[in-house]
Amino acid sequence: MKKSELKSIIKEILQELDLDEISGSGGAGAYSTPGAFSSGASDIKRKKKIAAQSMPGGNVISNSSTLDETLSESRYHNFKKSADMKNHAKICYSLKEINRMLREVEFLSNINNKLKLEVEVPSTSYWKRTHQDVNQIMERIKRISTMVKGLSK
Repeated sequence: MKKSELKSIIKEILQELDLDEISGSGGAGAYSTPGAFSSGASDIKRKKKIAAQSMPGGNVISNSSTLDETLSESRYHNFKKSADMKNHAKICYSLKEINRMLREVEFLSNINNKLKLEVEVPSTSYWKRTHQDVNQIMERIKRISTMVKGLSK
């Protein structure tokens, strides 16, 4: 079959179907991306979602100018009063989450240490704020260690 014959057959079929336009999507409809064109409010929604998912009973108060303060104040109350789990299960779940998060911190620390050694970056070349961050991280790890020891007693 020649190319011209194939073209004429396709034209005949299209004329029989009386199609004005052909779509390759098969009429799939619109995309399902509800937040694709949203404003900056998605950051607040993301923080609320993370807070609500991080602990059982994590209902979050909305429309707050000091969102972080409200989250920390309301999260303990919601966590304590939640009927989703028994109290010992809440503690066990939380410790499991702490372990998962610390594993991530350890992983990131290992990557940075490896890069620092391989590329031979001296700590004197860090930004001024980085030295403060390192000190804050070390203090937080000490406080966390003390709290975790208290949970084991």
